[in-house]
Amino acid sequence: MTLFLLTFDRENRQATVQELPDHGDALDQLFEAEARLRDHPQPEIVLVTAADQDDLRRTHARYFESIDELLEFV
Repeated sequence: MTLFLLTFDRENRQATVQELPDHGDALDQLFEAEARLRDHPQPEIVLVTAADQDDLRRTHARYFESIDELLEFV
């Protein structure tokens, strides 16, 4: 499994994905992102695992799809 640092801007509904090949640095990367964006109320920062980016986009679709696109799955 691959670790991904996902930063989601709730206001603009845009996600940034950073693949983290070194699992040992993953928490440091997460804490650094949280500190850097601390004064911005809109970002959501999560650390997730997935087989690959396609899997990530499927399992965490709310970060990548519009509301209308998500409703198609219901």
